[in-house]
Amino acid sequence: MKINKNIPYDHYHCVVGIGFYFSGQRINSKGEVTIVKPTKLFNNLISSLLRLRDNEQERKERWLYVIIDDDSPYKSDELYKIVTTELESYVYIQLQSNVGVGGKENIIQSIALQYADFVFRLDADVKLITSINGLFDAFSEITNLGVATIRAGFIGNLYFYQNPTDKYIFTAQIGNGVLWSVKALKRIGIANNALRYFEDLDLVYKAKYEGLSSVMVMNVVGNTISSGTGGTASFERQQESAKLLVNSNPLVSYSISKIGKPIIRYNKNYGKVALFDSFIINKESPSEIAQSILKQL
Repeated sequence: MKINKNIPYDHYHCVVGIGFYFSGQRINSKGEVTIVKPTKLFNNLISSLLRLRDNEQERKERWLYVIIDDDSPYKSDELYKIVTTELESYVYIQLQSNVGVGGKENIIQSIALQYADFVFRLDADVKLITSINGLFDAFSEITNLGVATIRAGFIGNLYFYQNPTDKYIFTAQIGNGVLWSVKALKRIGIANNALRYFEDLDLVYKAKYEGLSSVMVMNVVGNTISSGTGGTASFERQQESAKLLVNSNPLVSYSISKIGKPIIRYNKNYGKVALFDSFIINKESPSEIAQSILKQL
């Protein structure tokens, strides 16, 4: 593991985290392979990063940027140069082995717990079209808000089509770009580093159980690009994560669709007198690799 950092301040308003793993291909559920050019993906990642930097400066705040190369087969010298020359505060982490989505998010959130009030995680295959001001506004306007997500992808477009005049949509469907309150994460725990799928639902439903809501902010927009980030759309791997999720979080259950995709559901009747009373809702902590990184910061 290699870490390059510049952290001139003890505290930040927000940690911005982006982890990437570009495999160079996309495998769909039918096993069909599509070649994906990483150059365009890195260009979009850099575009989002510079937009965020400008947003930070406009708000006159201090943000700490955490970029994680999750042992990606494809690298970008330009991305590294942008991070280390255009950003005042940064941590650039090059991992020697792939930790997956939950592992990257665990690292980013662990750093946020130590340094910031908020943590914004953006998927590497999302190009931001707007500022993220609306996400921060949501926390000022909505009581007991735990997390706010951008409008992007199929679900975002569907919600916008169905509710074109709504400012916020209360939903558990978060993912492409999310802003968590660090106070909320201290209350519910952080991402399960062992989950390669559904780590976002794990946290959202833990927040819901604690009375914290989640919203999609309709005026914060991003475009998603098929990146082949994980290199696979394997439903078998998704089923493995679904099993791990329900074993560690009794708030959820899952079923399998006709094509083999796990469908996660919230057990809304969970409570002190519920069937699951003997189970413990795990409150996840920094992983071993996250702890190792924190010691080097």
